[in-house]
Amino acid sequence: MANSNLLRAKSILDKKGYKYECRGNEIRVLDNDRLLCMSKLQKCFEPLGYKYTSENYRSSFGCLALKGKKRSNVYIINKRETGGPAAAGVKYEDHVASLINKAQCDFTVDTAGQKHGCDITISKDGSVVTSVETKTSLGADFGQFTIKYNLLTKQWQPKPTKGYLKYEKVLKPLCKIAIEWANQNMHFPNVRDEHLNIKNDCIMSFGNSNDYKKILQSLWFDKTSQKLPIDKLLIENYYREKGNNYIQIRDLGLYDLSASTNPNIKVPRFSDLPLHPYLRIRLKPGNGTTGYHSFTVAIKISWKKSEVKKSNLSLTEKRDLKVIMMALNDAHNAKKARERNINNRSYIYGKESKSKD
Repeated sequence: MANSNLLRAKSILDKKGYKYECRGNEIRVLDNDRLLCMSKLQKCFEPLGYKYTSENYRSSFGCLALKGKKRSNVYIINKRETGGPAAAGVKYEDHVASLINKAQCDFTVDTAGQKHGCDITISKDGSVVTSVETKTSLGADFGQFTIKYNLLTKQWQPKPTKGYLKYEKVLKPLCKIAIEWANQNMHFPNVRDEHLNIKNDCIMSFGNSNDYKKILQSLWFDKTSQKLPIDKLLIENYYREKGNNYIQIRDLGLYDLSASTNPNIKVPRFSDLPLHPYLRIRLKPGNGTTGYHSFTVAIKISWKKSEVKKSNLSLTEKRDLKVIMMALNDAHNAKKARERNINNRSYIYGKESKSKD
């Protein structure tokens, strides 16, 4: 018997011109602007009895669920049509940078693209004024690293990638939480299984077997991944260690990553937001669903939309941008003036010392 709720939902999406694909009773709406897409879907489907939840493993942007009688449930999520999350992040980063450039405040603006480091660096007169991390939403990854299994020590350990080694100091406490849980719960049924990719006596990943992936998931996780709660300050420390002073989140605005960044830019502290960060350990496909799967740990956040208030300032609002740029310019000029005074005093002190000699 056909799922009438599913057929009705598909009919609505067809009329509104959405692209989508179905997997059982799950509808994946394809749209590159996932946050805006989910907002529109909520307005469309919530009056029909669908309920939105961000506490759902199906999508980092949440899920619209309609619970009916047996075999009549429907789940609507949205997935990116092209480019993936990394491409969306770079696009937003470039958008923010272009707005700063248009503000005409004599600043130089550099972006990181998909490289490690600060997303946006604002400089003047050859020195960095401030740096900003940009996020397309709170549902995005807030950093990640991979782990591997050492066959000699029979212990999990971090994979020493360039990104991990560069920020090892701040990633170490996060990695410790994941490693401790993995050592207790992530045991291979056979460490010499043909699916495993072994290098230098370490299990680095496993190959293109969906059946083997499901075996590990059933042994290790409740569902398809494991969530481990962490402190919000660990996220702030991570981005400060990367050199950032602020974090800009699309549709929410600018937040401070420190209590003493710039007193003239009065925005909320990121760690004061009612957020619930966690580590998500999962088996991540590297080259599509048929490529090698890595043991990946992502820094994620769960939150209630109604509880998170927008910042009073945003780098994407023209009026706010003017205020922010003026404050940064004043701070830069004051710093340069202090440096000149120090240099002048040093010069005068040096001349006096010579005259006494």
